[in-house]
Amino acid sequence: MLVRSLKHPATVIATVALLVAAGGGAAAYASGLINGSQIKNHSISAKKLTKAAITSLSTLGYAHINSDGTFDAAHSWNVTAANISRPATGVYCFNGLSFTPKNVEVTGDYNGVFNGQIPSYLAEIPGKAGDCETTKQAMVFTGLITPGGFTPGKNIGFFVSFN
Repeated sequence: MLVRSLKHPATVIATVALLVAAGGGAAAYASGLINGSQIKNHSISAKKLTKAAITSLSTLGYAHINSDGTFDAAHSWNVTAANISRPATGVYCFNGLSFTPKNVEVTGDYNGVFNGQIPSYLAEIPGKAGDCETTKQAMVFTGLITPGGFTPGKNIGFFVSFN
């Protein structure tokens, strides 16, 4: 008799609703058991974190500079055009960042080979060399290695990441 009554659509919907409601209450109760202040520092391993969480913990900001030397806001985070000055071709000074970078990494943004030329990047923290004053937080210098030697001061697209 019980099996026949469970086959009625209204009974199935009511049963599902009851289970969802009970589960929701249990989830709300469980989420209230632990809060962030109760988690011991360095007790969660990296494999338990999402890639986004790991990136947000290690990267303070990043920017994309196009091959014509312009700032690409759509592919940048925590860095704005106001943070970048270009005192000379291929010289990028970063200042006024909302964080203090300890490390800077540069990755080239180019498609293929530049007619036998190889893009070259130099990054420095703090930016003391070249045309960046000592007050700058970081500097990126771009150039090309050619069969005839190194050609400094060329605009080449790049991604810069601050840690």
